[in-house]
Amino acid sequence: MYTGCFDITRNKKNLYAIAWLISPEGERVWQFQERVEGLDRNEAHYHALQVLLEEILARGITAVKLLGTNSLVMKQASGQWQAKKARLFNYCVKVRSMLANLQHFRFERLDREQQEEEQGMSFNSVTRVGGGNEVEQFVMVSFW
Repeated sequence: MYTGCFDITRNKKNLYAIAWLISPEGERVWQFQERVEGLDRNEAHYHALQVLLEEILARGITAVKLLGTNSLVMKQASGQWQAKKARLFNYCVKVRSMLANLQHFRFERLDREQQEEEQGMSFNSVTRVGGGNEVEQFVMVSFW
């Protein structure tokens, strides 16, 4: 079964939505990182999950284990809880419609340290300087 992971990370100034997809053989086959502006933490988690599900559906994958660190998003997306805030409700409706296209899925919550340990990944901030501009990037490190 494929494993999809979604999360957020931040530095002092920016919030990033991150996601990656792992094949049944344990190989990372896709990864995503995007700075998100104007979103709160829960919205950023939903954004990462939505982009992950778009990739899963585009690949024709029908069964997936979804790992994340945000219980609220996972419980709302799976239908256990209702989304009460309008902005979260809109994300929730979109994500649920995407999940309906899968034959099987399950959410598992992991804390960040456990997620890094089990997936062999960590996220580190790296500052690059080029052309007089400082750009902070996050690098996904994998130990396979």
